[in-house]
Amino acid sequence: MNRSTLLEQKNFCGLTECGLTARVVMKYLVTTRVVISRGPLEPDHMPAPKASLGSTEIEILRYLGEQGPLSVGDVADHFAKTSGQARTTILTIMERLRKKGYLSRKQMKGVFHYSPKVSQQTLLQGLVKRFVDTTLAGSVSPFVAYLSEGGPVSEQDLQKLKQLVEDLERLQKGGGK
Repeated sequence: MNRSTLLEQKNFCGLTECGLTARVVMKYLVTTRVVISRGPLEPDHMPAPKASLGSTEIEILRYLGEQGPLSVGDVADHFAKTSGQARTTILTIMERLRKKGYLSRKQMKGVFHYSPKVSQQTLLQGLVKRFVDTTLAGSVSPFVAYLSEGGPVSEQDLQKLKQLVEDLERLQKGGGK
């Protein structure tokens, strides 16, 4: 078999159609899953991880989540005042977020208004899950250790954490909420 010969096989994984591409590289068979198309997003679900989110992207998502549908001009005005970002930069970031599946836009009176596709809570849960899965290898112990060593925990947050631990203990014992 020629080293550059490509073998393609299609299968379905969930709602996503995938192509398995196999290629012989230096006597080794390398298989890669390539996403060809994605099914429709269900409401209030975190988009599949396409790329990590930068700090400005997260700030824009949070701002839009708090303020509701806004035009690029409205968002750019806010970020020009708070962080000195240019309108063109904000437009580029917002369009990137839309292409990644985090924002939707609707035209109102000739101007596009952008809004998040997921709630702020869902977004933050997804970001925390990705952080725990990728950075902490699925374990929350390092995060809890950080908090116990003087991390910024308010009394209100501490009460929420205690309630979450109680809920988890109840679930593990099979009692439900």
